Amino acid sequence: MSKYHHQDVFDVGEYVDKGEFIGITREDNWVAQEMWKYMEAKGFLHNDHWNTKIKTDLLEVYCSEDSALTKTAMQLGLKAARHGLRDGDLALTEGRYRLYDRLMVLLPRHIWMSPKCRAWCRWNVFNMDRNPETAKRVMKARIDDQVHLLLCDALYQFQEWRQCHAHLEQPEGSEMLRQEELTGILSQTLCSKCDMCVAGQLTNPEVKGFARELKSSQHHRLLLID
Repeated sequence: MSKYHHQDVFDVGEYVDKGEFIGITREDNWVAQEMWKYMEAKGFLHNDHWNTKIKTDLLEVYCSEDSALTKTAMQLGLKAARHGLRDGDLALTEGRYRLYDRLMVLLPRHIWMSPKCRAWCRWNVFNMDRNPETAKRVMKARIDDQVHLLLCDALYQFQEWRQCHAHLEQPEGSEMLRQEELTGILSQTLCSKCDMCVAGQLTNPEVKGFARELKSSQHHRLLLID
């Protein structure tokens, strides 16, 4: 484990060193524990040579089959890959194992995460106040999304261990960014905002126009593509 990873990235008081494998994991993030244990069983964590390699410029997680980010990266001559629903449902253990396998093979310089925001967006915050049934439905969706928030934190830990880049994308005002599961990411990232009003002519209940909020690892530059 690098000195940088242990002392500068994580608050030791909030994290637990599991000892038998390299990653430092928040005690309550069972997805991160699952990921490190899976990689330990594959022998990946025993080889310091692998964690420093870069084989792919970009891995996009939670995306469509023809996402613009990966397409643009490939057009620029970069090595890029996607992990969408067809590659494995990340709500399921089997789907996450497929992602872990790809992480160990692709060794990406950047991981771009854009989990669905439907249950967390301003529209649903607005709708929750309208009637109890809608509020219950949104809260259930948020509970179902918890595994994805924990996975984002796990992927961030993986990239920090490798001293690479991790990016989290959410619409401005998303309640997801206020959740405890993402505290580890938000406390170590810088925020960059890209105004999408002209591109999409989108609106929200509170303001005219719509902006997307993109989070990236601390001290790392971000390439924004409209």
